[in-house]
Amino acid sequence: MGSWGVKATESDYGLDLLGSVITPGLQENNFTQFNVKEIMEVLKNHIIDGIKKANKGCPEADMEMYIDFTFPYRYDHAVVLMAELLADFFVNGKLIIRHFDEGSNKPTIKKITNVICTADDLNALLADLQNVLDPARGASYSSWKESKSFDEWQSHIKSLSDCLKTK
Repeated sequence: MGSWGVKATESDYGLDLLGSVITPGLQENNFTQFNVKEIMEVLKNHIIDGIKKANKGCPEADMEMYIDFTFPYRYDHAVVLMAELLADFFVNGKLIIRHFDEGSNKPTIKKITNVICTADDLNALLADLQNVLDPARGASYSSWKESKSFDEWQSHIKSLSDCLKTK
């Protein structure tokens, strides 16, 4: 998987996660509503399904180990993606999603103004975002720590957190 920046939306995996939200989640409601709690569940399920698919046929005990090992890193990507989407919404007053309709080479721009995010949803996301920056927790932090873009990534995560805290 490739990455060309520090944002979740600047990586193949982040765009894959975004695609899992679009299909079928946002398409079902014709891009009229974005429910943070529901979308986070879609992302969690997508991550677990992907791990299971990649390790299809392995013994149950091994599957649990694979999920325990892989899920935190992938979930960090989902947390950062959600934080980026919400930060964009808070700044612009709308959530802009670029969606490729079936058979189209050009994206359709979808603008969602009905974003449902309770105080509990926002607090949970902020807590998860803080976990992303926790060196003791591992996952994304340790992979970025070895990168020349670590400071830029860390600054990006902190700016997302600051933006979300103001809401």
